[in-house]
Amino acid sequence: MAGTKSSKTPRKNANLLRSVVTIDEKGQMVISKEVRDLVNIKPGDKIAQFASGTTKGIKKVTLVKVTDLVSQNIIGQILR
Repeated sequence: MAGTKSSKTPRKNANLLRSVVTIDEKGQMVISKEVRDLVNIKPGDKIAQFASGTTKGIKKVTLVKVTDLVSQNIIGQILR
């Protein structure tokens, strides 16, 4: 379709690599200040962890603030 523009425009902060972390001997990682500031994570915030992927494929861990899960009623949808 010559002369047509794609209706898809990239979202400003969509899925950009922000940092690489190292897991320490206790299994802990540090979320970089850039990411904490970007998503407004403060000391004491509770974070829910979601994991997906296969043993041979790409792994994905998603971190979501628990207050966001509650305020957007996402936790109820997950528990169904």
